[in-house]
Amino acid sequence: MRRLSGVLVSGVLAAGVVAVGPVGGAVAVPEGVVDPLELALSGPDQQRSMSVPESRLVLNPQNFYLAESEFEQSTGPSMPLGAGYYAYDEAVTMPRFLELYEGVSGEPPVLADDPDAIEIGFADEFEELSQEWVLEPGLGVTVDDGVALLEVLPDSPVPWPAMAREITVDVDVTPVLRVALPSVSGQWALKLNDGGAVDIDVQPGSSAGGVHSFDIAALTGWSGEQTFSIKLFAVGGDASIAVESVRVQGQQAGFVDNFSSETLEWDVGQGLETVLADGTLRITVGPDSAHGFGAVQRGVDVDLDAFPVLRLALPSVDGDWALKVNNGSGDDVDLEPGSNASGVFSFDVPAATGWSGSQSFTIKLFAVGGGAEIVVDSVRLVSASQGQEWVRGAAEYENFWSPASLDFSATYPGGAAVSGADAMVGLDSVVREFEIDQAPGEGEVLRVAGSFVGAVEVDADAGVITVAGDHVRYAVAIPGMEDVYFFESIEELEAGGPASSEPTSRMGVWAAAVPESASQVRIGAGFSVDDNAQAVARAQAAAATPIADARAELVSFWADALAGVPHPQDFSLLGVADDGGLSDDQVRSAYYRAFVALYSNVLPPQPETGFAYRTVATGKPSMWNHGAPGAQSAAAWESFIGVQFLAYVDPEAAWDSFNGLMSLVDEDGSLAGESLPSRKAQAAWVLYAMTGQSQELAYSYDALIRLLQWQADNPRWIYGAYDNPGERDSEFVTTLIIDIDYGIQIAEVLGHDDDIDMLNDLREELLTGYHHHYWDTPHDVPPRQYLFPGDPDCSVRGGCYGNLFQTTMALHVDGLEEQRADALLAFFDSVYDPAAQFAGTADVKYPNMSYTVYGLLDHGRSQDAQTLTSAVLREIIGSGSFAEAYDPSEDGPVPVGVRPSIFGLATVIDAVWLNNGYRMDLGDPHALLAPAATGGLHGITYRGQTLNTEVNAAAGEVTFSGPAVAATEECNTITGVQVGTTIALPTQCEGTDPDPTDPDPTDPDPTDPDPTDPPGEPVATPDEELGEDVRGDVSVPESAERGETIDVTVPSASGEQVRVWLHSDPVLLTTGDVSADGTIAATIPEGATLGDHRIVVQWADGELIGWAPIEIVAAPVSGGGVDGAGAAGGDAAGKYGALPNTGAGGSTHLALAAITAMLLGGLILAVRHRALTAGR
Repeated sequence: MRRLSGVLVSGVLAAGVVAVGPVGGAVAVPEGVVDPLELALSGPDQQRSMSVPESRLVLNPQNFYLAESEFEQSTGPSMPLGAGYYAYDEAVTMPRFLELYEGVSGEPPVLADDPDAIEIGFADEFEELSQEWVLEPGLGVTVDDGVALLEVLPDSPVPWPAMAREITVDVDVTPVLRVALPSVSGQWALKLNDGGAVDIDVQPGSSAGGVHSFDIAALTGWSGEQTFSIKLFAVGGDASIAVESVRVQGQQAGFVDNFSSETLEWDVGQGLETVLADGTLRITVGPDSAHGFGAVQRGVDVDLDAFPVLRLALPSVDGDWALKVNNGSGDDVDLEPGSNASGVFSFDVPAATGWSGSQSFTIKLFAVGGGAEIVVDSVRLVSASQGQEWVRGAAEYENFWSPASLDFSATYPGGAAVSGADAMVGLDSVVREFEIDQAPGEGEVLRVAGSFVGAVEVDADAGVITVAGDHVRYAVAIPGMEDVYFFESIEELEAGGPASSEPTSRMGVWAAAVPESASQVRIGAGFSVDDNAQAVARAQAAAATPIADARAELVSFWADALAGVPHPQDFSLLGVADDGGLSDDQVRSAYYRAFVALYSNVLPPQPETGFAYRTVATGKPSMWNHGAPGAQSAAAWESFIGVQFLAYVDPEAAWDSFNGLMSLVDEDGSLAGESLPSRKAQAAWVLYAMTGQSQELAYSYDALIRLLQWQADNPRWIYGAYDNPGERDSEFVTTLIIDIDYGIQIAEVLGHDDDIDMLNDLREELLTGYHHHYWDTPHDVPPRQYLFPGDPDCSVRGGCYGNLFQTTMALHVDGLEEQRADALLAFFDSVYDPAAQFAGTADVKYPNMSYTVYGLLDHGRSQDAQTLTSAVLREIIGSGSFAEAYDPSEDGPVPVGVRPSIFGLATVIDAVWLNNGYRMDLGDPHALLAPAATGGLHGITYRGQTLNTEVNAAAGEVTFSGPAVAATEECNTITGVQVGTTIALPTQCEGTDPDPTDPDPTDPDPTDPDPTDPPGEPVATPDEELGEDVRGDVSVPESAERGETIDVTVPSASGEQVRVWLHSDPVLLTTGDVSADGTIAATIPEGATLGDHRIVVQWADGELIGWAPIEIVAAPVSGGGVDGAGAAGGDAAGKYGALPNTGAGGSTHLALAAITAMLLGGLILAVRHRALTAGR
């Protein structure tokens, strides 16, 4: 089994490999294999997130509540690196957990904060819940140990209840509003009201905990004595927000609310629950919140010239939060439009608003999301210049992305210059290495820093900082670190204080000086679910891994992975007159990056919650986490589509994720989380069609049938408190009709005849209902999307009509009445404009758009389908984001919704495939003779064999080839095909039986093996057949020791699955995939006899490839010891472990494991490596 880190290269940071910038490392990639470094990006449209399959860790997760791009969110003068981690079914975001500054050497100028110097105009430390707080219906608030917990109750009439409190303060004296949220589940929001009809937004929906400070005067324009209400909302059906304190305070140290008083001085929005305890305010969106969010709010005054920075401390966030301000003279000003991060957050109010001088305004802190829980530690307004500028960011900097590393260079104002990179090491670690190209000037120093939320420990001797959060532990190893200080916020770090040599809070920023003698710095960070020691070991192993080694491991891995991706032969945009300036190479890059993103989306099982399945996340870097408990990272809509494309590269992981989601289907047929119009049966059918694994198909069959029946009774969106039992949404209905067609095929394969009749009846009922519920006449343009019995105006939805694609997707429904189909086509034509962005469409989302495209093909509109497909592909690539949805704008395509999302990458992959004449939606391989198409798709893994398709529209030909196709003329090339026609691979042309042990899975013959029986045992090639004439191209080292792992070279089997044996007494060493460079790793058994042996290699079906001799020798006796520490830059670098075999016929499941090598300064992690093509 191949080790990802089998070859270690020089630990020097190379530069300039790719034209975009210093994506370093001269890693050889075999000719003809996709080079991951060719996918590197630079500039403002680059993606920034990174992960690997089955890792919980994400580098640079994106806050999709913000309008800013990935680049804008995750780059800056301080070279920030963000992290996200999935554990305990939670998605934990750690923004700016690592940064790099230049600054003044020595200790900070301000070493202590004097709270007695702060003028307090209002403070509620939540010793108890004051009767002054007015709770909206649906909000529950409890107080425990100085924290108010705001929770949205199940019967809340809105999903964003708030609690509100009226206060009177002199905003000239105490202008700063400070909210401390130690924990947030869901989202919270904050508003103020001075008696006007409209609240003043302070903080829109946010999931970030920590301390948040707002300048009331700046946001509101108020001055002098003011009476106003503070409204704190909990947002989301199950939101829970913890509030430690709410304060309005003076200028000396800024406004402060540490939530240490006995009463809550904040107005609590309807549906929120608040708890004051231990100097925090916990805000929860309760179950009775009708809209799933709410706010607590409070008015403040401030002199912005003296104290311009509004700071929030949120030690814990579960959900989302937002922050807005308003000075009463106009619209709210977003300080934080939405976040799910915890920590200390500071906002430059004058920069955001244009205000100056004494200002009065309202702060609105929102909790957003059902069950959201936000813990507020403090809200403050502080000066950004408390002493000198102690640290500063770079004056000039550049960032670069590739699948293997995040590279950067920076030049600082004081003269320091660095170049470096970040890269993952194994599954749970990251290394940051940088060269100091120019040392800081006299009296200057470089400082590494990081924001944290959690309990902090410092081991100065080991050079390790450890943070223990609610759901994740992580450590940062900085060999030789000096002078560690702690601050409450980034702003205080930049200003040089107040600072402490010991952590004084669970929220804040640490900073450590880089030794002045250093010319190269390597920092490791390790993460763990619940083990500090494990996190430390991983961090230290990462710190001992040269960036070049880490990058080489990832280049090799991704090169091997991309070698198995189906390869399109044409990347041109067909059917559009304007390519938007996109080159074929840019389309090619986006296509392969889409597969990198797709495969990186796979999360491992989470044994800490009892969930034993892998999960295809909605968008791992988006940190979306509102699905069914157990797999909250998976939205059924996205994930059931994601597994279909994953089936082409890792069918085992795809089946595992599918069955994992289906295991969460209740006995009544419901799937918890957000109810969406997802493609469950289609996903199962595509997986079965591509693999032929009827036992996997049968595994979740009962749950699938229950879910289809439940959705027939509940064809509507359900999320949090939004649940209208009478609603019928045509988007759900049409998706379900199509899905039932796949369900019928599944029932036929598995022989469930009773279910076939039931499903046919159910389909007829749904189709009849569709014809009658949404149309007054068969000619309506457009028909309605929503039906609410007793509410003909669909007032709950604000109208009965949906957008184009939600409506026209019904064109793909088989049996749609002709008049209604004509009306849908007329609706499409009323919007369609081939020359416009997105061909005239908007709210472009893969499920609806793709069914519209298929529907156009069904109705003979292949040219329009192609033009729409290429226009959407053009715009998505131009947007620079794999997003949930897209809209046109004067400034170009705009990605919206969850970002990144499976929908965006699925659209890119499917569009390129359609332009190359391949359809995946029907399960079995189908060729589409698209207009003007001359491409094809090569290297498809179909039922364990390689399949190629090619189309030639001008010649009217479709060609199937490869081992998956019988080698006959009538099977290879089909002629006389009309443009726009979809052609299935003829069943008589399939080159192999996918399951020879079960010729008819519907046959009740008791001689058929049980579908749960394991396949037959592998059989070794007899020794008498191993002659010199069949040695083939297999080569191995001349000798090996017992227990040694060797590289077996088999160039003819690159990218294929093989078995490796040790003879003479045959022992199966491994079954796995040969890498792109023609090697596979195998380990000699500890009990192997010494002497001459042979390494024998077979294809996966047992056919001999070849053999090579090898001598097993005794290990040399050594009197030396083991250097357990592992010198930085030495060979004690952490390694990826062997990647288990998966893919067609694969059955290996490996859990995440930390091996004993961690104790030796190395780290071996179990990383998956799947069969990317099983044919030969």
